[in-house]
Amino acid sequence: MERDARMPAGAFITTTAQATLDTLVLDLAAFGGMHLENVTRGHGWRFLELGRRIERASHSAEVLSAAVTLGGQDDSVLPPLLDIFDSTMTYRRFHFARPALAPAIHLLLLEEINPRSIAYQLKKLGQLSRHLPVDSASASNGAEKALTDELQGHLLAFPLSKLADQPVTLLVQNHTALCDALDKGLQKLSNTITERYFSHATRQVR
Repeated sequence: MERDARMPAGAFITTTAQATLDTLVLDLAAFGGMHLENVTRGHGWRFLELGRRIERASHSAEVLSAAVTLGGQDDSVLPPLLDIFDSTMTYRRFHFARPALAPAIHLLLLEEINPRSIAYQLKKLGQLSRHLPVDSASASNGAEKALTDELQGHLLAFPLSKLADQPVTLLVQNHTALCDALDKGLQKLSNTITERYFSHATRQVR
């Protein structure tokens, strides 16, 4: 991946950069496939998967927040947004129409069967957190699951169908607030896992 990420010497050429990015996507897909197929499903894999899901959900919340803010003024941002989330074909399968703001938000934020959505990441985080090692002497057992449940609760409480009938500015404001809350909650979840399982200043759970 380090080799493939090197840009050739000389002036920056957009087509060259595009080819480099395409190659890196293939490299990452291959790495992801090895992780999916070959890593033993122990605690090491579980922590790796937790980190991957937290990172994807956090990054998705940031990108979605910025894109929806722009999409509220110009829906031409929606096709590249779906492309970034690898959800263009999924959107076409669900909606036989050009991308619109509310359906795009539903697909990328709330649709649990879309593996690129934030809802899907939170669902996986909830499943993974239930199988973390526990310490019988600790009062914090289940804290990670409680945090993921709280994040999922934020999604369930988001009234997208009602907001879709309101002025678009109201939808954008509520969506931005939700994404900010999700991002902060994911950071808290990450910190909780780090402090409990990876801090050398306190007793470790094994």
